[in-house]
Amino acid sequence: MNSIKSISLLILVVMFADYESLIVLDYQKKIAANNAFPLSLIQPTPARLKAECLAVCNKRFERKDERTLRAFFGEGGDKGASLQAINRCDVDKFRPLNNFLKESTGTTDPKNIELLAWLIDFKDRPFELGKKYIVNRLGEPKRPEDIPVGKTGRTPGAVIGQSKGSQTKVRMAIIAVVTLIIVSGVTYLLRTNKPSAPSLTGREACMFWAEDHYQPISCAQKLENIQVIALDSERINHFRKITRSDTITPSAVGSVWYVKYRGNMEYYTSGGYHPTDLRLRLLPITDYIIRKHIHSDQEAGQISK
Repeated sequence: MNSIKSISLLILVVMFADYESLIVLDYQKKIAANNAFPLSLIQPTPARLKAECLAVCNKRFERKDERTLRAFFGEGGDKGASLQAINRCDVDKFRPLNNFLKESTGTTDPKNIELLAWLIDFKDRPFELGKKYIVNRLGEPKRPEDIPVGKTGRTPGAVIGQSKGSQTKVRMAIIAVVTLIIVSGVTYLLRTNKPSAPSLTGREACMFWAEDHYQPISCAQKLENIQVIALDSERINHFRKITRSDTITPSAVGSVWYVKYRGNMEYYTSGGYHPTDLRLRLLPITDYIIRKHIHSDQEAGQISK
């Protein structure tokens, strides 16, 4: 029973990560393209977010958003009750969402993501278990019917240019491997002698993180201290840690992801989750992050010289 619950939770986490990525990308796209986007969302504060909630609820209250409003404000039901609940809500309750929008945190509670979807009028809200949320390689939302048949490839947290059938097969393969691991209770450990090259022979079904890339490995091979996960050829071929941040320019927006890990900024060539800490979701890099964490560091280094 515990194994079934664990599998269900894993499926939910993977699907919600795709949904969250679409919302974040929609938010960034609307800020960049829409001059009429509210100041409360462009330059948010907890107080401004509360005021925007009141304005949105008064302007476009919809029945489909009742669950979101109840989850965040604790009560509601109709427009009047929801407005009263928002009015009574403490401003500090908006602080986690405010920090997330300012990219002070890499993760936030799902109820904050759902509130953001409501505030920006995200079309495919609220989250539905079993529904496909698809993002292409450049981060532009795509509908299942728009995806050309025959293209495959997946990174955790973002489904890239797949047909409906191929996406389902990839997800089912991942779930099957995870099920085997959970039921059997097998713990994979790394050996000190790592495989020499990431060449696939057909015998590998697992992989591990080797400093800046994924390395294929046989699931039967026992190693030490580093997590072994199911093989994903897309991650092996395309997921890399960018070890020189000075190579990242403003043109990297849409093709580079970042995360703050143990106090340091790290950059990757694909989205999804941190390779050694699956609690951390990689975020699409923005002009703000490039200016603050890359250009400022470079300028500081030049001054020190």
